[in-house]
Amino acid sequence: MYGRIPAALWKKWGPVDEKERIPMNCRCLLVEVDGKKILCETGMGNFFEPEKAMRYGAQSAGANQLLESLKELKVTPEQIDYVILTHLHFDHCQGTLPSFENPGGPLIFPNATYILSQGQYEVCQKPHRLERASFCTEFIEKLEAHKKFVLLNPDSPSPLEGVSFIFSHGHTKSLICPVFHFQSGKVAFPTDMIPAKPWVHLPVLSGFDRFAEKLLEEKKALMDQLQGQTDWIFLYHDWSCTAVQVQVNSKGNYEVAQEQAKWLRKTF
Repeated sequence: MYGRIPAALWKKWGPVDEKERIPMNCRCLLVEVDGKKILCETGMGNFFEPEKAMRYGAQSAGANQLLESLKELKVTPEQIDYVILTHLHFDHCQGTLPSFENPGGPLIFPNATYILSQGQYEVCQKPHRLERASFCTEFIEKLEAHKKFVLLNPDSPSPLEGVSFIFSHGHTKSLICPVFHFQSGKVAFPTDMIPAKPWVHLPVLSGFDRFAEKLLEEKKALMDQLQGQTDWIFLYHDWSCTAVQVQVNSKGNYEVAQEQAKWLRKTF
């Protein structure tokens, strides 16, 4: 996850277990605007068979944690109007698939319109061998059977009022970062562009990033737009922090200015 950063450094940045693994969340974002429920990302779900779940150290094996979390908010799968998938790596879209015990079932948000990029839709069907293991190729067949989906290109109008989409090609081809525009500020959902707090520092990149130099420039361009006390960057993979605000320090580097440990409900 830390790419070229020496272990002597990254081991100081967060918890590390006896196998030198770091904890990572799959923290989805539910946005309610004008009576519409928009779900960003769906996590890992319960599509892995137990052996594979154990290999990744998935603590939610045996249950779809996203559905449990929605239940706590009194939201049913049928109430989700839109699902935004930033890209189609398994830890971002697999939570919309049925369980491994019932692999033939439909997508579990039956009334939702799925929003993803044309580029990811295409590359998931014929992935490069460098990221083939990361893609959830089973999703495409179920999406086409579902029929309700929108494929975005960089020049596409946004299908959602008050939501813009930034395209990124550094982590994977045509990743989309939704930005929610509220009266009190913006909330960006960059997922693997900036997966957790350490990645706010521009040189911190992942070994999973297909084009690291390009991603560095894309991260900078994104954070250039999101400085200040009203804009938030939501962190999909961080183990302790939900969202951050960023600023440029005296050395000209980006750093976390403020962090939010947990949003259960927040009004903008």
